[in-house]
Amino acid sequence: MADFYVRDDNGQFQPVNAVVAGIYRSTAIKGFWLKTEWLWAQPAPSLLEVLRPWN
Repeated sequence: MADFYVRDDNGQFQPVNAVVAGIYRSTAIKGFWLKTEWLWAQPAPSLLEVLRPWN
């Protein structure tokens, strides 16, 4: 599990529920997502393994 935060209008970080089915979808970068399993994978996924699903 991973915790994600975004800054509110006062510059304070607030937790967001941005993970659904193991996928984090950024609220700051339109269209950006990642599989949270990539964060702890051993060995880490290769760049091609990450880029391939992004097309």
